[in-house]
Amino acid sequence: MKPARLAITFLLLIGMVINAAPIGAVSDPVLLKWQKLRDDARLRIEMQALLEIQVRKIFQQGTATPTPLSDFFNGSVPHFVTLKKGERVRGCMGSLQTQRGSLDAEILENLRRASFQDPWHPEVRADEMPGMTIYLTAVGKARPVRAIGEISPAYDGALLRQGNREAVVLPGEAKTQRYLLALLKSKAGIDSRQTFQLYRLKTVSVGFTLPEASAEPRRN
Repeated sequence: MKPARLAITFLLLIGMVINAAPIGAVSDPVLLKWQKLRDDARLRIEMQALLEIQVRKIFQQGTATPTPLSDFFNGSVPHFVTLKKGERVRGCMGSLQTQRGSLDAEILENLRRASFQDPWHPEVRADEMPGMTIYLTAVGKARPVRAIGEISPAYDGALLRQGNREAVVLPGEAKTQRYLLALLKSKAGIDSRQTFQLYRLKTVSVGFTLPEASAEPRRN
């Protein structure tokens, strides 16, 4: 291989690695916390148990949150809860600002909203929950960009703000930048004539699958 062609190939490979890396995840405290959840088997076991109890809680009364929870659950972080059955999204809700004082309370509220209040999807049925995968996606600081071309739909979350309206699309929800922009505008309820600001969001997502053989829950 000629030296010039070898150099170009090397640069392309470096670019692929950079694009695939979660830029900002190393320094953002929110994302560092979620990376700990992703990498620590003990924390994942604790979160799995908590989610299974919370799912039962939103479908029936009388199930208490396990105590004590580890220090990881002290305080909260901005995050979204996405429910997926196979490849089908059944609900996704969350916030860029924390609403509750503890992480378990924040997850419970977002789980309830994703199950029953997502305007883009029908309410989740109780018989869908066994085998459901729950993705918890922590969201880092919003970084303004000048154009949609600066956002990678596969690796970045995206935020659109226009006045008091805003919309968030998580990584992987859109396949192309053109569709990403259209989806953001649709979710925010604005048309192409209105001015808006775009932001890039770095995220870390961790998935937990509910047991297939769990008892069928009932909604309150």
